[in-house]
Amino acid sequence: LDEMEEVATLSPRIKFPTALYKEGNTYRAQGQGVDFQRESEYQQLERCVVKGRLPQNGKNEVLVATGLAKEMGLDIGDNFTLLTQTRGRGMNAITFKITGLSHYDFDGLNSSFFQAPIDRIQYFLRMDASVSEVLIKLNNGYSAEEFAAQLNSQMAEWGRPQLEARMWTDISQTY
Repeated sequence: LDEMEEVATLSPRIKFPTALYKEGNTYRAQGQGVDFQRESEYQQLERCVVKGRLPQNGKNEVLVATGLAKEMGLDIGDNFTLLTQTRGRGMNAITFKITGLSHYDFDGLNSSFFQAPIDRIQYFLRMDASVSEVLIKLNNGYSAEEFAAQLNSQMAEWGRPQLEARMWTDISQTY
């Protein structure tokens, strides 16, 4: 994908539901593994950081939405543990240190959302080098509909017919 002339930038992601544990209490949350360098290029993620800094890829660091941090009584430098089901349906846990607090225009994210380095989430979920989605921005002058159709054909040629390219407007009105 990086080598396709139509692609301006892309961001691989892993979305997963989880339970967060702190001092005997459990909190439901939605996690997202991202490559922070690519995510910053894709959507200028640093603009959402209201305190602290973005996590570093390769480290057990996390960016937590302000509402979730407030509910859990968390701040920069605090740790919490995630527990969720892995890709193979086993259970796994990992502890992260908060390096930043974020706030988003979409209030639904602020109450239960956090982001961690994609490589640490891949390890945690036992996903090897897999991701659950790749968001792609096209260079000017290219049609998203035509590119999605082309990419679907290309993925079949790559031996990955189970993968599907879809336009963001067909996925969720939230975007």
